[in-house]
Amino acid sequence: MTGPQRSRTRVAPHPRTTRTLSNHPVADAAEVWYIYSMTVKDIETALTKLPPRELKEFRSWFERFDAEEWDEQFEADAKSGKLDRLADQALTDFENGRCTDL
Repeated sequence: MTGPQRSRTRVAPHPRTTRTLSNHPVADAAEVWYIYSMTVKDIETALTKLPPRELKEFRSWFERFDAEEWDEQFEADAKSGKLDRLADQALTDFENGRCTDL
């Protein structure tokens, strides 16, 4: 007899990300529900219980994750025009000599 089979259905992405869990090892419905129902406090508590090696792995992963999220938001803001006013101001300041060499 084999153990329980994991669901192969596609799981909807979290609203703040374009990623899905469809190919993730915890993609069965109960586990996905648990992940999305966790609070920040739950995550903080879990992190305090990690051994040093795993905490180091988490930090490395989170740094990459956070950078990807930031890049995606910056790209979306640039495409939507949210940064146009700032870019125009920077160019005006440069053209008027209000910049210094780094």
